[in-house]
Amino acid sequence: MRFIAADLSRLPPPDAIEALDYEQVLAAMKADVRARWDALRVLRPELPELDILELETDPIVIILEVAADRETKLRGLVNDKARAVMLALATGADLDHLGAAVLTQRLELTPATSSAPAVMEADEPYRRRIHLALDAWSTAGAQGAYEYWALSSDPSVKDAAALNVAPGRVDVVLLGRTGDGTASDAAIVAVYEALSPKTRRPLTDDVRVRSATIVPQAMRVRLDIPRGPDPDVVEMRARANLAALASTIHAIGRVLRTDAIIVAARVGDVEKVTVLEPAADLDPGAFGAVHVSAIEIEVVQPGQAIPA
Repeated sequence: MRFIAADLSRLPPPDAIEALDYEQVLAAMKADVRARWDALRVLRPELPELDILELETDPIVIILEVAADRETKLRGLVNDKARAVMLALATGADLDHLGAAVLTQRLELTPATSSAPAVMEADEPYRRRIHLALDAWSTAGAQGAYEYWALSSDPSVKDAAALNVAPGRVDVVLLGRTGDGTASDAAIVAVYEALSPKTRRPLTDDVRVRSATIVPQAMRVRLDIPRGPDPDVVEMRARANLAALASTIHAIGRVLRTDAIIVAARVGDVEKVTVLEPAADLDPGAFGAVHVSAIEIEVVQPGQAIPA
């Protein structure tokens, strides 16, 4: 079975992150002012009743609104600071600092040139490697450690899976970032060399590194929509969603499911989604990855002939 790290996206919202509500803050401030005024009137009965807190044009109310707005923003800043130290929520430079704590730097995918800055590893794959980093501190006998070093040794590696195929035999399967995902020979060599030192794997493990088996598959759907919506707009939105799905399932062992295609293609006024290809869920197997080779969309409105 492939090692699966905890899914950070499924963690419940942290208690440290407060839900912000400006109106609630303002109401609490008004209640505080009203309570303080009432307490003061007990000592000084000649003071009038405070009855202007619902008048939006009163200077006291405006001052309270300013204070409530600033307090809400300050609480939001506290939320941001809390997110910055949580692996599931940190982004950008904050995530880099979390990576530094476990000796894991963001990968440089493309070096800088005289006319363009370097292209760096995106947050999500970097977050995954940070999550796997603790496993990497042991020898690579743990699946997470094999995958960490495979993902960290060559920037062209998009995904990696370590699979125990026989006693003492470990296959490390790679998926590339470009084209259909076939890992390059250079990447395979780099990963093998990274896993070979005695400090990286048990001597009893026979490690093989190879590319994932690429399973090409087109997505073809028919969208039935009512009269009125612009078919071109519907197609554009559905295509964007299907492209995002194709990117998501382009990973080792991920199944392309027809119900996921239906969910992705059902946009706006779409009344019915018919999946023409694939005819059924496509499982590439533990060593494979689905590459969506094409996305074809037919939009049908009432009175229009349905293509064969």
